[in-house]
Amino acid sequence: MPDPERFRALLASLLPAGRAVGPVRLRLYGEMVHVLWASGQRRAAIRLERLWDEAMQEHAFSLLCAYGMGEQHGGPDHDEHLEEVCRSHSHVFPTEAFARLDDPEAQHREVCVLQQRARLHDTESRLRKELEESLREQQRVEQALRVSLDREQEARSQAEASAAYKEIFLGIIGHDLRNPLNAILLTAEMMVHRSMLSDVSRACIERVAVSGRRMKRMVDQLLEMTRARLVEGIAVVRREQHLVPIVAKIVDELRAAHPHHQLELGGDAACWAWVDGDRFEQVISNLVGNAIAHGDPAQPITVVVRQQANDASVCVHNFGPAIEAALLDELFDPFKRGTRAHANREGLGLGLYITKRIIDAHTGRIEVMSSNEAGTAFEVTVPRRRPG
Repeated sequence: MPDPERFRALLASLLPAGRAVGPVRLRLYGEMVHVLWASGQRRAAIRLERLWDEAMQEHAFSLLCAYGMGEQHGGPDHDEHLEEVCRSHSHVFPTEAFARLDDPEAQHREVCVLQQRARLHDTESRLRKELEESLREQQRVEQALRVSLDREQEARSQAEASAAYKEIFLGIIGHDLRNPLNAILLTAEMMVHRSMLSDVSRACIERVAVSGRRMKRMVDQLLEMTRARLVEGIAVVRREQHLVPIVAKIVDELRAAHPHHQLELGGDAACWAWVDGDRFEQVISNLVGNAIAHGDPAQPITVVVRQQANDASVCVHNFGPAIEAALLDELFDPFKRGTRAHANREGLGLGLYITKRIIDAHTGRIEVMSSNEAGTAFEVTVPRRRPG
């Protein structure tokens, strides 16, 4: 940066000699501003311009600058510095090229062109500054969005980790409850067959066994739900199987367990599908058990097996109060079940959720139709053959 004291001292040592020549006003030639600017020292060039202006307030001289405007304007990054330099000058004189123009109209046109260029430069500079400010604002907004997104992702990760912990915790509880429940059931079943028991004692032990089996179903459903949610689905091992014997087996078991309900099996005598037999038994057991729990006991429950071109279907129908239309989409979500009696009285209400996950694993579908007049029907459809 120029040293103001040295500048003033040097100028003071020169100006008296200049005045001694006579009363003529001195004209000084300044090249250092151009040298500083050309070397990239913009602020130093501006500072030197201001020192020259301050000196002109104290001494009688004129300053001729040895640089051109085109050389000064090195691009958009220099606009601010160039404006500072221009503000440091009191007059601008035409170049020699302008002086060589003899025609007054040509000189006038040249001045007009210079004026238009100056205005365009001012407009371009203003627009560039507005654009730069807009870009900076956009960058600030983008940065704020990135921060917000990072926080949202972190919150989601924490929520997912918390949900996974809950699922694992439920799985551990369900697993640990199985062993004591099995011990209770085994002991109760052994005792109920002893001949020395009185009728009262046998009835008490049978109630213990019934309650134990109910608890076991609840624990089994809990474990199935946890497994389905943790691994995003229930594992199935499928092969081509005859559906009618699978369905008939479950219907016979439930008919024996619920002698006061009328269960009817119908449909096609032969129906093959690509299924996991054990899992499909679970589906039929859940659907028929649901019909027994919520259907009209005075009306029959029908199970119909049908074979179609590419699919096989099983429909379980019962009469009784209809499921509200608003609840149909929530039947398979254990956390959105309504207060209606369709909440499972024999378990945690996870049977339909597990059923849908099993059917999803079979790349099948499950549909529900319900009305007071026609009753309620759950129909599952699965592929007849191996996909692909």
